[in-house]
Amino acid sequence: METLHNRFGQKHIVVKAHLDSITDGPPVKFDKNSLDKFVTDLTNCQIVMEAWNFASELNSSQTLKSVFKRLPVPLQQKFVERVDLDADEHFAKFNQLVKFVK
Repeated sequence: METLHNRFGQKHIVVKAHLDSITDGPPVKFDKNSLDKFVTDLTNCQIVMEAWNFASELNSSQTLKSVFKRLPVPLQQKFVERVDLDADEHFAKFNQLVKFVK
């Protein structure tokens, strides 16, 4: 975290860069290498966001929607079928999405 801060300065710049790395871009290809890279990006983003107390950004509907849309369509369908929501939850959580893609 100190290296990131020294290199990029303010936290919000690093946070935005990590969020952009998982939310922006074309759909992820349905192959092992592409999915492995995407999981790595998701995990790295989660580590940074949690360490800097920005984890709530990961569970925002906009972030979840953007990440979900990048998944290959067959994985989107499987995730919707398999997500286990508690009675009072209306949306999946970021960690559920990461676990599913892994």
